[in-house]
Amino acid sequence: MQMWTDLSRKIMRGIALALGAAADAFEGKRAGDPFWVLRIIGYPKVTHANGHDMPKNDIGCGAHTDYGLLTLVNQDDDITALQVRNKSGEWISAPPIPGTFVCNIGDMLKILSNGLYGSTLHRVINSSPKYRVCVAYFYETNFDAAIEPLDICVKRTGGTKKFERAVYGEHLVSKVQTNFVKEDELNS
Repeated sequence: MQMWTDLSRKIMRGIALALGAAADAFEGKRAGDPFWVLRIIGYPKVTHANGHDMPKNDIGCGAHTDYGLLTLVNQDDDITALQVRNKSGEWISAPPIPGTFVCNIGDMLKILSNGLYGSTLHRVINSSPKYRVCVAYFYETNFDAAIEPLDICVKRTGGTKKFERAVYGEHLVSKVQTNFVKEDELNS
């Protein structure tokens, strides 16, 4: 687990520097002793009633954003299932690149950056005849951390806070209770 935490902290230090903030902007009360979760998620191969394995579009995980700061995802090298929604509203595949991780920005980083970084809206569609496995490491803020836009990010985005203060644990509970709505409800 230490490797995942160290990697996440290095990425977060890089993000802080890219924002013009101090390298340790996400440490201390925000994520000095972060809450993290490692999940190994399996998506069964698609099998039809006649017993034959045939690919089809089958949502394995509905459209959502992640709750915390950063998510690192290691996917099967030969199965494309992760999709992200681009700015035009289209779903595009994120094909796995061997030896790399997918890095999703979470809701807390969106708030801290005052929208300079947006949460990654994504879903998983299993259209492979193979069983798919991904390993997702969720790097979250402290559970009771009150998160609000960093001053430097407010300045860089015109001087107005775009997001209200959020307590991570309350946000997490709210999202878990309301997440994974039907896709057509996202557009209403």
